[in-house]
Amino acid sequence: MFNGLWLRLIIVHSWILEVWKPVISDEINIYPCARGFFIVDFENPESRQYILDSSPWFWENSGLFMKQLNPSFDPSTTVITSAPIWVRFPNLPLHLWNFFSLKAIGNAIGKLYYRCQKIEEYARTTYARICVEMDFSTGFPTKIKLTSKGYVWNQKLDYESVLFSF
Repeated sequence: MFNGLWLRLIIVHSWILEVWKPVISDEINIYPCARGFFIVDFENPESRQYILDSSPWFWENSGLFMKQLNPSFDPSTTVITSAPIWVRFPNLPLHLWNFFSLKAIGNAIGKLYYRCQKIEEYARTTYARICVEMDFSTGFPTKIKLTSKGYVWNQKLDYESVLFSF
C-alpha cells in the first residue's frame, strides 16, 4: 500500500516491473486486496527479503508500506500506525547538514531511513530533507534539541518550520 494512494493493479504491476525487476530476476505475482492493499508473492524467498530489507520504497513522494504477510491480516480492519515520511528542515544551520546530525535528528523524530543523497553538496538549497518512519501512535514531537561540538540547536517543530510529506 502506498500511503495516500489507492492504485489500480495494472499501475502497481507496472511500477514493480520498472523499479524491482532491475534488482531481482524472479517471477512476482500481485493480488489486490481491499482498501488499497496488495499481496505480492515472490518466487524466491531471497528476493522477497531483499525487497523488504531495501524498504522504504517510494512512488514519487508516497511511501510504500511493506510488511511480511501475517496470517491474521485483514485489509478491511488493518490500521496503519507507522509510515515512512519525508521531513524537511527549511532553517537547519548548514554546519548540521552532515550524516551524524541528520541521523540524530531523524532518530529523535522516528527511525531514520535515509537522507537525500549527497546532501552536503546541496548547501545552497533551501532545506535539508530526511526520510523517517513515524509511529503515529506516539504523536509528532513538538521540539528537537541537538548538541554538536558545543553548539546547541533547539528547533520547535511546527508546520512552519518542519514540513511532513505524506
